[in-house]
Amino acid sequence: MDGVGEWATTSVWLGEGHTLASRNGEIDFPHSLGLLYSAFTYYTGFKVNSGEYKVMGLAPYGEPAYVELILEQLFDLKDDGTFRLNMDYFHYSTGLTMTNAKFNALFGGPPRAPEEKFTQREMDLAGSIQAVTEEVVLRLARTIHRELGVDALCLAGGVALNCVANGKASAGRPDAGDLDSAGGRRRRRRARRGPRLPAPISGTASDRDAGPIGWPARIWGPGSAHSEIKRYLDSVGAVYEYLRRRAVDGIGRGDSRSRNRPSGGFRAGWNSDRARSAPAPFSAIRAVKKCNRS
Repeated sequence: MDGVGEWATTSVWLGEGHTLASRNGEIDFPHSLGLLYSAFTYYTGFKVNSGEYKVMGLAPYGEPAYVELILEQLFDLKDDGTFRLNMDYFHYSTGLTMTNAKFNALFGGPPRAPEEKFTQREMDLAGSIQAVTEEVVLRLARTIHRELGVDALCLAGGVALNCVANGKASAGRPDAGDLDSAGGRRRRRRARRGPRLPAPISGTASDRDAGPIGWPARIWGPGSAHSEIKRYLDSVGAVYEYLRRRAVDGIGRGDSRSRNRPSGGFRAGWNSDRARSAPAPFSAIRAVKKCNRS
């Protein structure tokens, strides 16, 4: 479940052994649960494709006051979880904004400007689209369970990163993340070597390597030793400076090492053990972005 992939926005696949087979067809663009959520992200004043988590965080402060209106006017939801959008209210398939004037009239005004204060309307809109999203995910999960007769459910795509809906659909531990190299590497190794999974490396250095309630870190992906990185940089004639952890943390704060570099001449790379299956390392990404701007 995503905004849109190549063309599909929602699809169901059955995994058996090392194979995946499509089941129950798919829902295609422009009918998309992810883009519906993004439309409300835009309308409540957040940035599309990055502010959706803020809508989810705002939802508990509101009431699901607009659920019936959404289901009556915007979103035709069937009992099995399949759906269609009323594209009369949306502009993303033909224009440069998510919603249009008809959408604005339906919900009582223009989108909230990013600098404006929140009102109860934005909170209720967030609570309503979150409730609709959870209901779609639950209906689809029940249909898959009933029709395919399977108990193990794997959710993928941007909508699956909605951890509230994810948790309600899952009897186990939600494992939402967007760093795919670790999981992909592990599964490729499994396909090559047989069904036995390699044991993950538990976080032993400190508590930060474990999950929030003691789950082991899922450090399954590829990694490179410092000596390997240095050898490669030397082989291509790169000019580089090796920074210890404390110095790298300083780059994240924009110290003189990043500010004094010539424009366009400095890039930061971050290597810390093997790639893990977890949300992206935002501190490292911020450090690289700051260096690139400098």
